[in-house]
Amino acid sequence: MQKYKVKIRDLSQPMLVSLRKKRNLLSGQDCLIYLVPELCCMTGLSEQMRKNFLLMRDLADCTRLVPSQRMDRLQHFNRCLKTNSMIAEELKNWNMELSEYLLTLSGRILPSEKIILGSEVRCGPSQAGNWTRELCLHPLLVPQEIDSWAVIVPNRQRRDVGKFISALRAAGCSMELRFSDPAYMEVDDIRIASYVKAIDNVLRSCNPRLIFVVLPSSRLDLYSAIKKKCCVECPIPTQMILNKNLTSRNIKSIATKVAIQINCKIGGAPWTVDTVLQGLMVVGMDVCNDTTQGTSISVLVASLNKPMSQYFSAVSIYRTSEELTNKLSANFCGALRKYIEHNQGCLPQRIVIYRDGVGEGQIPYVYEHEVGTLKMNLEQMYGGKVYKMAFIIVTKRINTRLFCDGNNPPPGTVVDDVITLPERYDFFLVSQSVQQGTVSPTSYNVISDNLQLEPDKLQRLTYKLTHLYFNWSGTVRVPAPCQYAHKLAYLVGQAIHKTPSSKLDQLLYFL
Repeated sequence: MQKYKVKIRDLSQPMLVSLRKKRNLLSGQDCLIYLVPELCCMTGLSEQMRKNFLLMRDLADCTRLVPSQRMDRLQHFNRCLKTNSMIAEELKNWNMELSEYLLTLSGRILPSEKIILGSEVRCGPSQAGNWTRELCLHPLLVPQEIDSWAVIVPNRQRRDVGKFISALRAAGCSMELRFSDPAYMEVDDIRIASYVKAIDNVLRSCNPRLIFVVLPSSRLDLYSAIKKKCCVECPIPTQMILNKNLTSRNIKSIATKVAIQINCKIGGAPWTVDTVLQGLMVVGMDVCNDTTQGTSISVLVASLNKPMSQYFSAVSIYRTSEELTNKLSANFCGALRKYIEHNQGCLPQRIVIYRDGVGEGQIPYVYEHEVGTLKMNLEQMYGGKVYKMAFIIVTKRINTRLFCDGNNPPPGTVVDDVITLPERYDFFLVSQSVQQGTVSPTSYNVISDNLQLEPDKLQRLTYKLTHLYFNWSGTVRVPAPCQYAHKLAYLVGQAIHKTPSSKLDQLLYFL
């Protein structure tokens, strides 16, 4: 360790070996990293620390800086760099100079979107950037009748769950969601085997559209076992709820959110926006790692109708990049076939693909292999006819921050000049309104496009899609299909570890 002037005390200690991330491997870096244990420190927060409200609040004060604080710290850091003689000399050698001020540039604010509920009711987001209040007062866009469902509950919580079901029905009335009397199945203990047996008994005794399960605590093993049972072995949508939420002071709010989730999981939809474009199919793709199995999960979620209320999802488990490309191709073709089924045999007039989970070094590989393969699929599906497709890489983890008059920029802010790269067709979009800290923009890099849409229209379409994630009555950081893909990938990687049944592929069972 002469290079770093560090003396190793224990020369016989074993080395820690770390595998590089796949995006680093694709850029040609070595596969293994060797770490000296005595120079390593544990990082991150334990579960006990996360449950400490006071600790997390104090931590948030340091990490969630409001825009004015963040600007002050950035400028202070800049002054430190400029006054450091070694750094100044290094910059001089590179013929570079740091500005004294933050970069000033122009942006645009896209028009606010109208949320379309049932009975053609239209409303706009509140100042907080959500439409939760309006959602509780009007019918849902596509309400489902929950006419056959079952509740699995520990016998000690039988009374509490009865009160919650009453709150669920009350919440559903204004949204025109009708809940019939459920079939109850009590479990005597909280063992995994007891819950699995209860699910089997429910499926034998009735034919429910959904199973409502009360969990005693946030035990991952129990949650995983139930999800694996109901997503792989006996495909049926499930709604989980923790026991403590049955008697929460916010029971009305919780019941409303649960009612909307249940409606989505059995084929309904709470709202939409006017996407204008006819024959549009939007695809979200994401990947994540399953550390327990040593594999990776690829998920594709595609819209099937104009209101973006019906979706097709496909999950693939892979080990190599070549395998990923092949499975993405197969899933994409499956999505096109489902779209044809839902649209009287018509292929999409336009396809917009949002690809998440791509590192900077992976972009050339994605363009050459994934985009190239998808184009070949489209040529085959369209029989040589002209197709229109855009492939957009979505990046959330960026260091860029935008400020507007010392505050967070409003939702819908777009920047597509000055801080973008001249050789790229890219833009930054702020789609959320945050109550704490500084809002983070999302970067969109259009690496392939023949839609013949003006950049402003593509940006506005992207902003519209951030309103359509049904798990939250507000905007999210990425287009809804991308967020759905992330949600499903996380579920498979953390809990199921297997490919879900294809019988669920047209339901948002993973919300």
